[in-house]
Amino acid sequence: NSKINAQEMEMDIDSNTMFLKGEVQILQASDVKIDTTNLFISHSNGQKKYNSKSKTSYQSTGNRVNSEKGFDMDANQNLMNLLGQVEILNASGSKINTSNLIIDRSNGDEFFKSNEPSHFQSSNIDIKSKQMHYDATPKKLELTGKVFAIYE
Repeated sequence: NSKINAQEMEMDIDSNTMFLKGEVQILQASDVKIDTTNLFISHSNGQKKYNSKSKTSYQSTGNRVNSEKGFDMDANQNLMNLLGQVEILNASGSKINTSNLIIDRSNGDEFFKSNEPSHFQSSNIDIKSKQMHYDATPKKLELTGKVFAIYE
């Protein structure tokens, strides 16, 4: 279940679509909060698709993800694609910069995955890689493809 707050709404009952104008906040029954602007929602033909082309912030327990170019989400599959440059901020102070990040919550856990160049930074380590996979529940990060690290 989700609760959505918006400044304005246009609804097309025949096509089962909505366009939420201005600032939009999605509060999911789990611990997830999504802030964006100008959100398009389609529930036609049994689908639950959400799309915004505006800066988006995704927040869950211990993680905040900022996207420069919005997101596409399939709520039936519990998959969200954050578009453009993405920054993941962890409660420990570390951060990961990447692009076109997929957040998969389909099995009840939370996985972040990008097949784009990724850059992990913390107070004493700096790692670059071609791809990354982050399991947010146990906080396990896997960096693959030409991994380069500096440890201080």
